[in-house]
Amino acid sequence: MTLSHERYLEAIEKESAALAASARGNLEVDVPSCPDWSMQDLVGHIGRVQRFWGEMAERAFEDPSDTQNHSPPEDVDVVEWFEESTRNLLSALDGSDLDRPMWSWSRVKTVSFVPRRMAQETAVHRWDAQNAIGDPADIDGDLAVDGIDELLFVFLAVEAPLKEPPGSSVHIHTTDADGEWLAVLDEEPVITREHAKGDVALRGPSSDVLLYLWGRVEPSSLEIHGDLATLDHFRSIFDLE
Repeated sequence: MTLSHERYLEAIEKESAALAASARGNLEVDVPSCPDWSMQDLVGHIGRVQRFWGEMAERAFEDPSDTQNHSPPEDVDVVEWFEESTRNLLSALDGSDLDRPMWSWSRVKTVSFVPRRMAQETAVHRWDAQNAIGDPADIDGDLAVDGIDELLFVFLAVEAPLKEPPGSSVHIHTTDADGEWLAVLDEEPVITREHAKGDVALRGPSSDVLLYLWGRVEPSSLEIHGDLATLDHFRSIFDLE
């Protein structure tokens, strides 16, 4: 379950533009969903990330240490620098060979890792930026469902083998878009896309579910049925920022 390459590029462009618009003139504002970060820190982070993965995709490095230093210069307009980061990323991904081998921290070792990851990273940080100025918009339903799928099939796989796996299960169901999963937390987690009963069920709008898993919103925004300890353990597996 992934979106088209064109949809990821569209999302990167749209979410980046919205993030830049929120950041401009608000660089000193604190970002509550990213503790200890100002808006300037947030923009610097996402710009560095976009430049790093843009270079990785363009040059298909097998060692990430081969990349350049992508920190913004001290005297630069960081929003303009971020907008350039997005243009560079989109240029690197436009027409790229998605099957070309490339290093990533995940089990996906091809360029195809980059457009999905950058669309998702930018969308969540766009929400962070808008939330910091009091006007957060939901993440689009198709993108949010894809983000949940990425967390389960990409991020969770990296955490395996789970330490002290409980063998319990979590059912996730999005109410505004077609998304349903069962995660069985064995030593090697087993993820299926199906309607099935879990020890705990998490149900709600796709944007809220994704943002909850990323630690952005409280569980009170969702419907939760079953063993709350299982849900707390499940959420703690992810080391997300």
